[in-house]
Amino acid sequence: MIGATVAATVALLAAQQAHPLRKSDLIRLLSGSTFSQDEIAGMVRRTCLSFAPSGRDRADFTALGASVGVLREIDACARRTTATATASPRATLPGKALPKPSPPAAPLPATRPPTTPSPAAPPPATPSPTHTSFVAGTSQHGIVGTKLALPLVFQALDEQGTPVRGQGVSFTARNARVDPAATVTDTGGRARVEVTLGTEARAAVVSATVGAFSKSVSITPAAGPPAELVVVCRGERVEDRLALPVDSPSVLAVTARDAYGNGVAITGGFRAATGDRHILRVRGVRADSAAATVTLDPAGPGSTALQLQWLGVRLNFTVTVAPGAARRGC
Repeated sequence: MIGATVAATVALLAAQQAHPLRKSDLIRLLSGSTFSQDEIAGMVRRTCLSFAPSGRDRADFTALGASVGVLREIDACARRTTATATASPRATLPGKALPKPSPPAAPLPATRPPTTPSPAAPPPATPSPTHTSFVAGTSQHGIVGTKLALPLVFQALDEQGTPVRGQGVSFTARNARVDPAATVTDTGGRARVEVTLGTEARAAVVSATVGAFSKSVSITPAAGPPAELVVVCRGERVEDRLALPVDSPSVLAVTARDAYGNGVAITGGFRAATGDRHILRVRGVRADSAAATVTLDPAGPGSTALQLQWLGVRLNFTVTVAPGAARRGC
């Protein structure tokens, strides 16, 4: 099929050098893909047509894909043909007719230069598990439930250590929240993520996933400020009332918790006071990293107040000192 088309085109070119284009020639040119619309328009302009196109012909040429430029040259050729036919004939000798002038030879249309294939695009850069990691913000410290002061910075590099631009990165977290959950790397291969620490005073782990691998970083938040004091006497937690024996000291174990229930280490500044030293005295207070211990010395039967205080958190008790209270416990 291709060979037949090429042969027909060569025959058509040979005919163009001697005669105007026929209707079948023009249809063959428009139906094939050998010549562009501009080249076909140039042929019509140079050789004109051997027929006067009708409105039906014009509609057929349009349906075959004739461009505005080709139709314009067809119309111009028709006007030139009409003008030549209506012009005054040249004088001739009696019995002799002037020879019919030959149309000018049409030059062969210029062939298109061969196209040079574009060089193949280099393969896209791929992040390397060896060189890709979190590069900034990982040494920060924070408190549970708060946002880190600086974002974590993740950088994607290829095997040569070159930043990978436009790489999709997704972030996830455990005991923390991240924003955004997904982004793309900038021109330096970096992606930034804001981190809000979770409510547990244990490791918060942030992970970044690129392609088929992930990288993680861990930050352990500290417990928040104390929100409550917890008192234990003889293995039982007591809320607001204590019953103590009159004839022996009692020891209270006091721990602190933050607003999320995380234990807070009690350091200096812990205080204990009673309302009536004739009924109950504070023999001693000792605080360490785990808890504080308060030793109480009953002085005589009766009831009085006991207040425990640390960093603005207060706990008040009503203490009853009586014989036999040891049997009832705290």
